[in-house]
Amino acid sequence: MKNNEEHLTLKIGNKTVPLAFVEINSSFYVISSGNSNRWPGEVLRQGSARISLQGEDILVTPKLVTDSDQQKKIKDTMIAKYGDLKFNKWFAEISRIIKLSQTNEVNEKNMDHYEEWLKDEFDSIAQHYDHHIYDNLINNYLRERSISLMKTFFPPSQRLMEIGSGTGTETLEMLKSGHEITAIDISENMNTILRKKAIDAEVSDLLTTITMKASDLVNHEEDFMNKPFDGLYSNYGALNCESNIDAIMESVHKIVKPHGKVVLGIFNKFCILEMTAHMIGMKPRRVFERFSNKIPEGASRFCIDVYPYSPAYLKRLFSKRFNIEMIYGCPVILPPSNYSFMIKGRINEERIKKADMFFSKLWPFNYMGDHTLYFMRNKN
Repeated sequence: MKNNEEHLTLKIGNKTVPLAFVEINSSFYVISSGNSNRWPGEVLRQGSARISLQGEDILVTPKLVTDSDQQKKIKDTMIAKYGDLKFNKWFAEISRIIKLSQTNEVNEKNMDHYEEWLKDEFDSIAQHYDHHIYDNLINNYLRERSISLMKTFFPPSQRLMEIGSGTGTETLEMLKSGHEITAIDISENMNTILRKKAIDAEVSDLLTTITMKASDLVNHEEDFMNKPFDGLYSNYGALNCESNIDAIMESVHKIVKPHGKVVLGIFNKFCILEMTAHMIGMKPRRVFERFSNKIPEGASRFCIDVYPYSPAYLKRLFSKRFNIEMIYGCPVILPPSNYSFMIKGRINEERIKKADMFFSKLWPFNYMGDHTLYFMRNKN
């Protein structure tokens, strides 16, 4: 943004960020464009910030705007203030709208507001989450693959728990297959959409939703131990939001019946195709990003912090409580979802999917995929 435009200055540590804004009911609203900006994550995690406006220094509390009607109102107000041309130039790809409320309370304890931000993040994308899945060739393929394998792996009419159900891409298919599902997700907005889908599909009598994050199982495991589940699954997300899954796996062991089946799809620490794509795309800084214990928000294709786990580490962890029956990579010869444009419309998609399925269970390909699917059986 040019300096002569009316803007506020957001202060984060030693950094200053000039931002377009609108003021509604004494609160300021700002917009972030694209997922590469680091300031939204920094200010939301910190829980407080300072802004400078017309020479005045103001202490504010940030909050992600998750309501779609409110988001539209803010966009319309921003367009009315700056005009269509500037708005479309500055915010070609809107990632977040943040409310900055004036406050007198400083985050003196240096509390990490990540969990609150994580919940708001998923609430804010709930309405558009299905487009993220179904409009992307690879994201769609990931779900096709896991659903197909799980329908074969789990016996009929099981009582299952799903961790990180989202809007129900896998949940609905498992419900339609006759399974009774207890679906937990950090986002109530996601759960609301899932419940509506289940009603429309006439399978709502088989569904229970609970709003909580994966690590909350540790504090609620006793609620489920009196009536343990026949099996459990969690694919492509929820467990990679957790910095320490060791305790979660202990809880999974306790709430699943002895010999019950467990399926986990986890973001892999080593993806050869992504590394190659980063090199071809002249992104050398991102080639080894997964080798970190944590990929911070803004440094990957995700809008949150992500914790990748290697097959070697997970095999050691899982073997304490589970017998691992099969490990699949997914995908292994198809690129990750952020590089799906490399193959869309250029090759025979169905043929390469079949090839990917073939190689996904073979060593070393099953250890080199974007995600790794673990099929296990609970020990006594």
